[in-house]
Amino acid sequence: MHALASDLNPLLPHGVEVALLVVVAVLVILPLALWVLSLVDAAGRPSALWAATGQAKGMSIALMLVLGLVGVAFYWFVTRPRLVLAARGR
Repeated sequence: MHALASDLNPLLPHGVEVALLVVVAVLVILPLALWVLSLVDAAGRPSALWAATGQAKGMSIALMLVLGLVGVAFYWFVTRPRLVLAARGR
């Protein structure tokens, strides 16, 4: 397998392929997965729950779409905890 990897990209030293995969996973794939997960989580929560917390479902989703990870961070640390508490009846 090592011979195949070096044949595919002879300019990269041994081990760099794995390092590049890790960097791509951390910087691209994981944030993208978190972004999609957040959008699905927000969209799947009932509108009545959003109304009970005084949050705007459409605005939160729009912020995640426009601001990317900043909107996702706001959702996970500000909006979502309120939704979870409302769902538990607190």
